[in-house]
Amino acid sequence: MIKQAQALTSRTQFPNVSYQEASAESLPSLQDSSVDMIVAAQADHWSDYSRLFPEMKRVVRREGTLAFWAYKDHVFVDSPRATDVLNHYAYGENRELLGPYWSRPGCSSVHSKLRGIVPPSDDWKDVQRVQYEPSTKGPRLGSGTIFLSRRIKLGDCMDYIRTWSSFHAWQEAHPAAKGRQQGGTGDVIDKMFDAMRSVEPAWQVDGWEEKEVEMGWGAGLLLARKRSENRATLNGGAHLQKDASGENHPSGPRIRVVDALEDLQNLRLYEQQQEYRDIELIRMLNQHERVLKYRANEEREQDPPNS
Repeated sequence: MIKQAQALTSRTQFPNVSYQEASAESLPSLQDSSVDMIVAAQADHWSDYSRLFPEMKRVVRREGTLAFWAYKDHVFVDSPRATDVLNHYAYGENRELLGPYWSRPGCSSVHSKLRGIVPPSDDWKDVQRVQYEPSTKGPRLGSGTIFLSRRIKLGDCMDYIRTWSSFHAWQEAHPAAKGRQQGGTGDVIDKMFDAMRSVEPAWQVDGWEEKEVEMGWGAGLLLARKRSENRATLNGGAHLQKDASGENHPSGPRIRVVDALEDLQNLRLYEQQQEYRDIELIRMLNQHERVLKYRANEEREQDPPNS
């Protein structure tokens, strides 16, 4: 991939462009505070966030930007019944379908349009999420800001689905199954399209592979800006420490209640929208709740009601 990018990049026109291979969690070739913007397209759902965000904090300059973008699997925007069949074959848990062969948690992160990625609020501000969820009631009738749509032949759509990682894993589990294009009796993608054609009369024609359909993808863009100063420092260095029972409690100067409330409300809203339960997110929510309870008790002790 790097060789291809280098071949397509003119050294004369872009003398300051270079390509290097590295893990997002470890970028030793980049100096501290040397990067204006980090971009990850259809990639960051694989990251180890406990290591990623400290490295992003190190290399991104103050007021620098993070931009993570991803899209999930498509729908047929004019064909709700075919879309239902597609989703059954793509996510059904039967071992003969594709659902068990998706890698987790990466697939879940993309499917939730990156809502599970939460930049640490002490280091990042101005967090924005731009999302789109397509509709099966017609083109461009989904909710949000549209990122990606395409008109495509059904035959090309079959080829596209065969690029999915879940299909490659399914093939490894079913080595004897051969697609009809390969002279076999059919694989899971052939059966998927058989089922879709059975519920879409307009697809039941000779030469159906040449029929064009409109496809739309759900997508999410996460943007964040690095703070000029660490917010915990601005709030007096407040942080959480574990006591002997393993519980987190605030220590140091007082935490701003408005900040904790803002974080808690945003995270609770996200958690309610989640299709998949995120254990790390729930842990963070519980931690914020403990902070607020501690702060409320502290205020009550300092400001007892008048008797």
